[in-house]
Amino acid sequence: MDFNIFSRQAQTTLSIVILITVSGAIALGKLIAIEEYKYIFIGFILPSLALIFRKYWNRKDGIKILIIISFFPTPIFISTTYVGSTSHYIIIFVFCLVTMGYLIGLINIYFTKNIVVILMLLFASGAISTIKTFGNHEIFRTSLWSLIVLMTCSCFLLLIDSLYFKSEEEKEKYFIQLINLIIFLTCVQILMGAIVYYFPDVGTYLRIFNPENDKKILITTITDENIKRLRTIVLTVESLGEFVAVLMPYVLYRLIAKKINILYIIYLLILCAGLVLSATRSGMVLSLFSASIYLLFIEKSLKKKIFLFSAFLLVGLVIFYFDIGVSTTSKRFLEAYYSYETGGTALEVANRSFFKNNLAYLFDTISFFGNGLVSPLKYGTLSVDFHNLFMTILFRYGIVGFVLYFSLPAILFKKTYDKYKLSPNKKINKVILLSIIIFFINECKFEYTRKPYGVLIIWILFSAYFLLIKNVNTKSLELDSGTT
Repeated sequence: MDFNIFSRQAQTTLSIVILITVSGAIALGKLIAIEEYKYIFIGFILPSLALIFRKYWNRKDGIKILIIISFFPTPIFISTTYVGSTSHYIIIFVFCLVTMGYLIGLINIYFTKNIVVILMLLFASGAISTIKTFGNHEIFRTSLWSLIVLMTCSCFLLLIDSLYFKSEEEKEKYFIQLINLIIFLTCVQILMGAIVYYFPDVGTYLRIFNPENDKKILITTITDENIKRLRTIVLTVESLGEFVAVLMPYVLYRLIAKKINILYIIYLLILCAGLVLSATRSGMVLSLFSASIYLLFIEKSLKKKIFLFSAFLLVGLVIFYFDIGVSTTSKRFLEAYYSYETGGTALEVANRSFFKNNLAYLFDTISFFGNGLVSPLKYGTLSVDFHNLFMTILFRYGIVGFVLYFSLPAILFKKTYDKYKLSPNKKINKVILLSIIIFFINECKFEYTRKPYGVLIIWILFSAYFLLIKNVNTKSLELDSGTT
């Protein structure tokens, strides 16, 4: 990772900007509900801070700061009611500042029109689904919070989309910086989780990130099977396994992009160790699958193939030698094997025997605008979540929202594929395509939408992928020269 990811201007003013955004975000979260302060806040503070941001803020550096904040969110409470986290409100707040700067003529913004339209329609669809739950206070409140998460993710994607680049080379360099930062922060979180995994009492000091949890905040224990599994602050055990599998093609690509990258060998070790400690079977299978696809079909150099295979073998030997979660993971794979040996069906082996019952429930409740942005468990009919992103989105957003929701990754995939056809020898396009495919394969038996922190992290990664398909804007943006 290039640790000098911020410009000199951003380094000298970072503390000022973070103070402004954090205090402003908390004010937004607390004051927006108080009628007499609402219009003062919007009408006076936002324009004032927009002027400050014009002088001190660089949007490209700002997005990196937002990514860091998103990996370390802290919850916000009004009285005893949870109303969201700092990361979500800060992103919304910064987007408001940028938009305010545009409205008062300080900043020019160049958005991709179809992305803006889809996000607006998707938000409207989610709002309709939320309004439908108004009669049930608990479900309405949960759905409203999910709508805020959707707004946060949309704001981040639009902030990425608003960036201006003079050339493809500049854009790709910035993309690499973002992905490097995401991988670095993921590794930091895995290391924090590993410390708590082996020294549970340390978790007491991390309760600021989720005060409702016990001291073992970064550990999930399956009591029936007596299995301990690592999670991170923002990713549950299954989300962590999925995220590592999705990042794997890019990690392999960067490991030997031009020359051997020692730092990425360390990243590979940490990611694989976190994967094994999370005991996520699908994550491990998909990580091996994506690595195999990369070695067989993407990487052409025999020498590099041999080196990557050797690196994987070395990482595996280190994990086995030090027994980094190996015994725990073995138990989970043995369970699947015993289920198969005793005549279990494919769904039972995959621990998804509830799928047929959940599918029948979905058909009974399907509608055009959904049933609220909540888990079906809130309605008390099912005993377990859908464990399928497509079913979850269809239940929450309805038919209309389902089409809008998946049109975004469809656009991303199609445009990335189009770029691949134009430059078939460019590995990065193949890497992104493989990463997207791995994600949606896993989402057939999981839904990343369960926890709001994890939702934002996935959107951050895919927003970075959107950056690669964004057209370079050749317009003269003289007013924006200080903010990009």
